[in-house]
Amino acid sequence: MADPRRDRIFRFIFMHQPESLIHLLNSFLPLTDPIVGIEYMPAELHAEHDDGSLTIVDVRCRDVNGRHFIVEMQLQKTPLFFRRVLLNASRVYSRQVRIGDSLKEMQPVYTLCLLDYKMFPESPDWVHHIDFTTRALESAPFGELHFTMVEMRKWVENDTFDKSDVRDLWMMYFNKTEEMQRVFSPDELKKLRFMSAAVEAWDLTRYTERELWLMDSRIAKMLAHEDLALHYIDQGLEKGIEQGRKEGMLAGLEASLRILSILKIEPDLSDQDIVDRTGIDIDVVRSIRVVLA
Repeated sequence: MADPRRDRIFRFIFMHQPESLIHLLNSFLPLTDPIVGIEYMPAELHAEHDDGSLTIVDVRCRDVNGRHFIVEMQLQKTPLFFRRVLLNASRVYSRQVRIGDSLKEMQPVYTLCLLDYKMFPESPDWVHHIDFTTRALESAPFGELHFTMVEMRKWVENDTFDKSDVRDLWMMYFNKTEEMQRVFSPDELKKLRFMSAAVEAWDLTRYTERELWLMDSRIAKMLAHEDLALHYIDQGLEKGIEQGRKEGMLAGLEASLRILSILKIEPDLSDQDIVDRTGIDIDVVRSIRVVLA
């Protein structure tokens, strides 16, 4: 069965189950007023193409109060991850105002990142709330961008589960989906409307063969894109290292010949005199002199 954490499956589920998305956001975000209704926003931060290109923003919506929400599933640790998340949130925040609009109409932006790795390994907590407020500026209106990081891997390793904690329910859904129907009775699942809708959406037996084929085809393209990108990155690193080694050896040989020719004529020159004449780094000069000695 498909992994609900995968980008395509995740988007498919939560773009068609607003009640589930609302409950997910209310379960993890530090909201003073809970979300009661949402409208989906276009994925304009990063276009999605049919050629298998990876998307960055998974789901984006706005609630009835005008607050914006970005939800992202991140399966692999990537460099500059938080800078990218910050950039996306900043774009959403800045695009609220057009020329002539009042700044009073701007609303905060909340980002929920579900991470399948440990972002803060030194902390025992697996849910982290990050914003730009400080104790000295608690009354200042700078806390307009809010980020919640959920370390799913850490939750799995903790191996704890509390039926009364809705956050645990969502973690079981994303990480141990098959166990949902074993842990909960049919009557209990009916009471968890927000969860049962997501579980039903994830149950691929509800779709036709053609729908499953199209879904698998798009997922396969995405995985192929990931594999190809990683292949070229590794290949580029290997070529870069080999090219760097060759260039380094050639530069070292040229420097050695220059220094050797100078010392044949003036063997008593100091290291600094050679540096002044050739421009070669003094550490390189010293190393070559040791070899030539």
